[in-house]
Amino acid sequence: MPYCSKVRALPPPRPRSSQLSAPVEHPHDIPVVGPAREPPPPERLLSEDPLWQHIDKLSERCAATTEILAHLYWPRREHFFEESRRRHEQGGPWRLKATPGHGVMAPPRPTVNLFIADTSWLEAYKSAAANRGLRHGLLVHRETMSALARSPGYELGEVRVGHPAGFGVDDPADFWRYDLGNHRYKALHDLRFSKVVRFATPEGEADRTIDIPHGEVIAWW
Repeated sequence: MPYCSKVRALPPPRPRSSQLSAPVEHPHDIPVVGPAREPPPPERLLSEDPLWQHIDKLSERCAATTEILAHLYWPRREHFFEESRRRHEQGGPWRLKATPGHGVMAPPRPTVNLFIADTSWLEAYKSAAANRGLRHGLLVHRETMSALARSPGYELGEVRVGHPAGFGVDDPADFWRYDLGNHRYKALHDLRFSKVVRFATPEGEADRTIDIPHGEVIAWW
């Protein structure tokens, strides 16, 4: 007769303390990680685009003087251009909005970037329009912006390339007047060598709006 005996089942091992607090993951709780999304490629301005006719006309104004400033609208910000265009067509001012972060160490003071619209800027802009899709802009007299900057709390200053310390400046309140060369390349690409003028405003939300009088706008496109 074969030998057999009753085997007593052993209790399952007790989980360690670290296992007691570990969350239980279910398949539907595990996030699906896909490939990193690349930013959409910039729109290119094709040679047959009718906008080139308007850009070519800028040479008549930009070649005559260095006292004209240009403000450009980057892709995905054209709605600001359209709002100002409609307001201007109805007889109102052209409105700009200052934002913080322009300059060394992303200063909090709000500013608006403007380019000195000379012939070298125009050639750089043509390249930026073709390669980066910068379709829209504004021309205004420098004296117009200087007059607006005479109000208390507002300033207009030409931007210098380099760290402020290299110019003997250590007050962060003035860092909006400077750009680092490598940062400028990242932000401006084809326009990185163009001369930039910044219009600075107070930090209050209501003070960041700049209304250029209707008759002071030279051209928009």
